[in-house]
Amino acid sequence: MKKLLVIVSVCLLSSSMLNAQRVYKPNGGKKTTPSSSTTSSTSVSTPTSVETTVTIPKKEYLVRVAGTNAYWDIPGHPDRNSGSNAVQMWGFDNGADRKVMFIPAGDGFYYIKFSHNGYYLDVKGGNLNKDAHLQIWQPNRTDAQKFKVLHKGNGKFKLVTVNGLAVDCEGGGWKNGVKLQLWDDHNGQCQTFEIVEAGTKSKFYGN
Repeated sequence: MKKLLVIVSVCLLSSSMLNAQRVYKPNGGKKTTPSSSTTSSTSVSTPTSVETTVTIPKKEYLVRVAGTNAYWDIPGHPDRNSGSNAVQMWGFDNGADRKVMFIPAGDGFYYIKFSHNGYYLDVKGGNLNKDAHLQIWQPNRTDAQKFKVLHKGNGKFKLVTVNGLAVDCEGGGWKNGVKLQLWDDHNGQCQTFEIVEAGTKSKFYGN
């Protein structure tokens, strides 16, 4: 009788241990494949492109919206335009009022001088605010005439003011007559420009 009780006790104990092992097996002991939506703590985000300052040689240039035929232009006849004229976009016509030179202002900034009359690209009223228009004005070398030229790669550039606003085509387009303005930096095409040597018509690709 005692032997029978021992055998029964051993069987019950073995059964309990087996059930305990079953309880702690995840997913019934089956292997699982991690879901594609699972985020790994070691995942690396895609790096963004690095924008770098450039040294621009002392030459005459044309500036256009990248990948287009829309160039910076001063309205009216080149011989008659003067200070306070807004800078606009216009199709290529090889006019004298298209040519600019980049004058170093320090820390990657430039003054942008229109060669035909010596006036500088300038923020109208000196107000470095979003939606302020750009014009030509007598050189005064204030912050309203300083623009940092940043290379985005592949000969594409953006220009920003001392407070980080970007030179932008008003309304996001570049049809004839669209004015240049300041706007939040969003890396759109209307803020991306190419610098072209006026003499050879070859693109400047940076350092």
